[in-house]
Amino acid sequence: MEELEQQPVSVAPKAKEWITRERPAILAAVVRAKCADDDTSCVAASEKLEKLHPGTPEATEAKALREAWRKRADERAEVARKDAEKGTYPARSSSARSTRPADATMTSS
Repeated sequence: MEELEQQPVSVAPKAKEWITRERPAILAAVVRAKCADDDTSCVAASEKLEKLHPGTPEATEAKALREAWRKRADERAEVARKDAEKGTYPARSSSARSTRPADATMTSS
């Protein structure tokens, strides 16, 4: 649609109308997903939405999601810093443990 909007063709006004109407909601869904997953691209996605559609409710939501993401990131960094100072680190989750099979030379009794 964005390419159609730029073309000197009869559908360009319709493409622009569609983008104006639909893109904020699409980008907001992307921002929600990235920020909820603590994806580092949350910031870039929210800034893109704000740049392309300033003043929309979706841009306002994106800014709030980005600020909440940054707050969580700062809190995690602070916990990690304190753990590093104490020499303690979070325990590994069970999913991070090795699932290496038993040594093939071992015999069962």
